Amino acid sequence: MILHKEKGVNPRMTFCPRCGGDGPDIALLGNRDSVITCPFCNAANYGAFRSSDCGSCGQLLSNGESRKIEEHERIPGSLCKTCEEEVENFKKEVEKGGIYWKCRCGATGVVKGGTELAVKVREESGIAVGPVGVEFEKCPRCENLNAD
Repeated sequence: MILHKEKGVNPRMTFCPRCGGDGPDIALLGNRDSVITCPFCNAANYGAFRSSDCGSCGQLLSNGESRKIEEHERIPGSLCKTCEEEVENFKKEVEKGGIYWKCRCGATGVVKGGTELAVKVREESGIAVGPVGVEFEKCPRCENLNAD
């Protein structure tokens, strides 16, 4: 790690990339104090250099928009304990025949195995065992966010 000339190891608090809550990590950035937005997929690459590849799509970041990470800005880290447990529970439910779902608004979840929707999705996809899912255009979260 190359130290930052004023901030040394440049420690940063993190947030959970799934829920936005407090993350369990402390990141040491050193002199890597920029965020570069990938010009191809719009992913934010924290601690990247222009000569780096995007962590999401692998394209070179040389033409991406860059900014300095702000003084007390938290950066993405690992999942929080609550999200880690929820993801594990989702996985167990899918192993029992459930299906993953996601919505365009960003909400995610699992439909329990044996329900009409889960059975139909598994039949139509031809995936009897293993991960499979659906995407919704609207979900209860969307409707609550847009309620007057």
